[in-house]
Amino acid sequence: MIAVEVGFSSVKVKHGNYVFSFASAIVEEIGSMSFGKFTPGVYEFERRRFLVGDRALVRPDQNYKLELDWLIEKAPLFVFHALALARCENEDTIVVGLPPEYFFGNMDRLRQRLSSFAINGKQYGFKRVYVMAQGVGSFYDYCNMFPPKESDNSLLVDIGANTINAMIAFGDEVSPEESIQFTRSGACIAAKEVIATLRSKDITISQSQAHIILKSGTHNGEPIDNIAAIISNFAQHTLDLIYNEYANHTLTRIILTGGGADLIKNHLPESHQLIRKLCYVNDPVYSNVRGYYLVGLSRVVEHNL
Repeated sequence: MIAVEVGFSSVKVKHGNYVFSFASAIVEEIGSMSFGKFTPGVYEFERRRFLVGDRALVRPDQNYKLELDWLIEKAPLFVFHALALARCENEDTIVVGLPPEYFFGNMDRLRQRLSSFAINGKQYGFKRVYVMAQGVGSFYDYCNMFPPKESDNSLLVDIGANTINAMIAFGDEVSPEESIQFTRSGACIAAKEVIATLRSKDITISQSQAHIILKSGTHNGEPIDNIAAIISNFAQHTLDLIYNEYANHTLTRIILTGGGADLIKNHLPESHQLIRKLCYVNDPVYSNVRGYYLVGLSRVVEHNL
């Protein structure tokens, strides 16, 4: 079994004890069509040849696409690259996620997309495809470490590259039907500020490069002066968004997760009204995929697969 979280910025993977990630970047490779030789990160798919993952970042025209249709369309490529890196191409069970707002309208579509596909002229597919709402995985991951009381009301906030998804859990039960999605409110906001900062210095970078700079604080080895301010602004924006939506709710805790949570955790405004209720899952970047894996294991045991 493998668990894969295909996000707008990166793909997170868990297979057994092996946890890793790669850029959710794809570009079409123009040139040789010699598909006989297998090279990780270079694949034939639907009669076209693609660079996938970190290899795609070497192309200057690469941008992350903040579009769900694109992620679902290219899901077989991302998943196969995950299988190749984990060296487990013959797995027959996968757990994947979708943003809560798109969950019910697209889970069957994603399941069908991963049930049968061809890479490099060979047929692949999963017998069992379990689709979960993003954020739910993180909540199960949190509960595995810190079981909540029945009377607890927890707000889970999953901060991604494109979206911020928030959902309330009562005790240990969480439902994607009661979630709120803030589209184009994720770390892409900070990435745009990075792009604008460098553009003012006559330096052009892509969206994918901006996300990398946010994590490293440098471009070509040179520090970016206002990176801390950009991240602090994004942290303020995120907490204000949550406060404005949930100020009238009685909450035991607010659990921050996702790559955006990892980005802002050291840049939070200490005087904010929500600061005392904030808590984190361990290693929030991989929290969703760890939760997916836990759910997948329980399904395998439950159905004796």
